[in-house]
Amino acid sequence: MSGVIQKYYYSPHSSKDRWDVDFSDGTTEKCAKEFLKKYLAGPWPIVPGKRKAAHSRRKRAGAPGQSTQSDDENEDECLSASDLEDDEKSDSAQSDQEGSIPDVTDGEDESSDEEESSLPLSERRRRLAELEGSRVTTTLASEDAAEDDPPADAAPVLEKCAGKYEVVWTNNITHIIADQRAQDGWLRESPPILDLSSLPQEVLETKFLKYLLIWYPLEFIEYQCRVIHETGSAKYGVQFISGGRALDTGLFVSFLGCWFYMCCNPGYTRDEYWAERASEVSRIAHNLGEKSKLQRHDFDHILEYFVLPEYVSGVPFTDPLSPSDCGLPEGIPPDDAFRQVRRFIDGLNKHWRTVFTPGTKLTIDESMIKWLSRYLCPGWVKVGRKPDSMGHELKTLVDSTSRILFQFELQEGKEYDNRKKFVAEYGATCAMVLRMLEPFKSTGRIVIGDSWFGSTKTALLLYEWGIYSVLNVKTAHKFFPKFALLAALKDKGLGEFVAYRTEVALTSGLTMRLNAVGHKGPGKMTAKRAKSVGWQQVKGVPLLLVSTCSTTLPAEARGFNSTSNSEIVPGMKDVTRKECPQVETSGMYRARYGDVDKHNRQRTGKVAIHDVWRTQAWEKRDFGELLGVMCVNGENAWTRFDIDGKATLAHQHAGRKVSAHSEFLHGLTGDCFNNPFLPKSVESCGVEGLLALNSAPAKSTRYRHRQSSVSSSVVSANTVCRQVPVSLEKTVYQRCTAPGCEAPDGRAYRTAMKCATCHMVDERPAWVCAAARSACWDLHVQYAFSHKMAHTPKRVCKHKKAEHNQEELLRIASSKRLKL
Repeated sequence: MSGVIQKYYYSPHSSKDRWDVDFSDGTTEKCAKEFLKKYLAGPWPIVPGKRKAAHSRRKRAGAPGQSTQSDDENEDECLSASDLEDDEKSDSAQSDQEGSIPDVTDGEDESSDEEESSLPLSERRRRLAELEGSRVTTTLASEDAAEDDPPADAAPVLEKCAGKYEVVWTNNITHIIADQRAQDGWLRESPPILDLSSLPQEVLETKFLKYLLIWYPLEFIEYQCRVIHETGSAKYGVQFISGGRALDTGLFVSFLGCWFYMCCNPGYTRDEYWAERASEVSRIAHNLGEKSKLQRHDFDHILEYFVLPEYVSGVPFTDPLSPSDCGLPEGIPPDDAFRQVRRFIDGLNKHWRTVFTPGTKLTIDESMIKWLSRYLCPGWVKVGRKPDSMGHELKTLVDSTSRILFQFELQEGKEYDNRKKFVAEYGATCAMVLRMLEPFKSTGRIVIGDSWFGSTKTALLLYEWGIYSVLNVKTAHKFFPKFALLAALKDKGLGEFVAYRTEVALTSGLTMRLNAVGHKGPGKMTAKRAKSVGWQQVKGVPLLLVSTCSTTLPAEARGFNSTSNSEIVPGMKDVTRKECPQVETSGMYRARYGDVDKHNRQRTGKVAIHDVWRTQAWEKRDFGELLGVMCVNGENAWTRFDIDGKATLAHQHAGRKVSAHSEFLHGLTGDCFNNPFLPKSVESCGVEGLLALNSAPAKSTRYRHRQSSVSSSVVSANTVCRQVPVSLEKTVYQRCTAPGCEAPDGRAYRTAMKCATCHMVDERPAWVCAAARSACWDLHVQYAFSHKMAHTPKRVCKHKKAEHNQEELLRIASSKRLKL
């Protein structure tokens, strides 16, 4: 009886290792080490011991030989104490318990085990992998072994990366001064381009709405309006939308505006948002029904029958962006677990590639869609290192210049992901990178990725496609001189680097240069990582990169904060700003690898869509998060391509009290409520009506409340700002929020005033101190004018040696605005 070894099961105790063996009689058994030693045909592949694994790893250094760890392994190697126990004791105990047949070659195996234990961990794992597929027979084992033995003088076969690249590193440390990308003819970097020509003319005339609808295809909105109205009318008839109206694009955009309004004003219930009068609890009359043209039951009806475009069985596949039905694409089963969102995701990816052309540098990373219940969501994962650790995981691609997310792929679980393109040839991780970057073949773009995506195999395959890369390498270090770089960096100073370079022959016949760069940066490693790299009691953090472009020439230094014990105040820390030298390769990676994380923080900042849209349907959660992605893309496009957006972002970076995110979100809300798709007969609601929170008249004996003398064409909201004196105990802990206030410590004292109407300035209460009411009061008036509000108290202020009251200042400002 004979058989073939199929799979190996690793155990910290070698006596408990098992191998699956398929026998000729059709049975499959888990066989122990003792069984295989007796009946294995051919030379016995070394079964690695584990006693000296950690010790051998710490001593490994010197020439940059290739490590043979799997490219798809994504966890740090860190041996526990149980891994270092004696194998001989466990072998004998296991033999006594199972009554296995004594081995006639025990003496030889003991010596071989001692030799094996000194081998590197990666080498021992490779030899374990060689055992898979070996033949096992219980008869004539010695004869089969004689036939299978290779000749003694046969040359060793060199393993190839990705099955076609021979990668051999030398131990010569080099200095890379020639950029492979420039030598290939790519001398310029192209900027990102956003094409708005596909939008209707009336949408192009809006200020903020066009930057949202360019990411949300109007074909999808038409499809959703038709399906939602048909299903909703079947139950509610003409009362599905109040007044017998049909759900069209205008009302659907107003429906989206309601969610943006809730993000601008969080913390209220649905009833309070649609309340026409202020209550004792909210004290604010949002009156969202008047602003959005949707009554509360209209909003609830749309939400009840809300659906996304789906593929339909029995219909030929045409275009996922079509406003009509579309059949299933090739390879998707009719019982697809992600049928609720698959067409929407495919359509967004296709549409975004059409309207947006990214720049030269791209960043690839992960994003999470928050969802807590694993049993109500297909493809649910838990990633402990993420801020939102549970839910759907997206692999995303972001333009590094504008920080616009333009492509993503939903992770559907191992069962579904292993069926996707390139997985059988190159493995799951490398295949995912290739699928994401396949549309950018022969474009000369540069991809920056962290250690989840980085490997030598990925860098070579991307270069074969005409795409350059700078990738971090940690665990997937096969064909990469990881340990040689770590050994060379260990005694280096902060900011120093080590680089190796080798030439690799491509399948096309050309030769390329592959770089391995190690840079020692500031910081402190955890005990687990310090043990894995063998850097105990060593300052600095290693950064290992495999790249097909860039150089090791000096680049802009990286600033960081250094803390030390205070010499003045015991127990406190002094923070000192220092700089760390960098090279071009490490500088490019450190500057760009976190762009996806910054995009995620914009989406899930103070208030995210999932904070105001609570649902039990995972497909609605996915839509809400993708709507947040569109909103962040719109904000980044506004600050990148719009003149007003650029100015707002410049003011924010200059330290002025403005927020580009807040201004865009408030403006987008107003444009959604006054979108050009609504009938002209419907009375529009200005932005000032959204931001002015009408509270009850405040009682004040010091100031009169009257209308400003500014014409009604300027102040169309007819809103009066009321300044209310507040006692000391309520303001001593408040900070002055007047724009440009130069108060000594920024606190508001007894003379502080609270604006009862415009009570929020940059998402904080508008407390104004004495300094702001004198020298800098005009700036507060300018803020009120930008929201079309009139400050009425007559108070003479002195600014730039000029005396005038507030109404005169407002009149002058309005006249200048009208002239412009």
